[in-house]
Amino acid sequence: MLNKEKAITEIIKEFDFEKVKSVMDFLKWTWNETRVPSTGKLVKEAEKLLNEAWDKALEYKEDYMVSTGGFKAQAYYHNELFRIDLTFELANWSVNKYE
Repeated sequence: MLNKEKAITEIIKEFDFEKVKSVMDFLKWTWNETRVPSTGKLVKEAEKLLNEAWDKALEYKEDYMVSTGGFKAQAYYHNELFRIDLTFELANWSVNKYE
């Protein structure tokens, strides 16, 4: 199983929060305030989401995804927690098979 602290620390270290901030500045994308969040606030929110995804995947013993403000944290579970992702999405589209 992955080590929670190491996995989340690596994601936070390698994720390009400055790029996210630049996009949010360009789009004037705010979170319940009058200004775009600071890089520090983006990091804090990402850490919160990653911790929640990790904990809930272990609790429910299944994949778990949580998102807010453009961020999406997803933990994958198959007999143990084996992967965790952080993404920042501007747009997406999906199609489901309907019967």
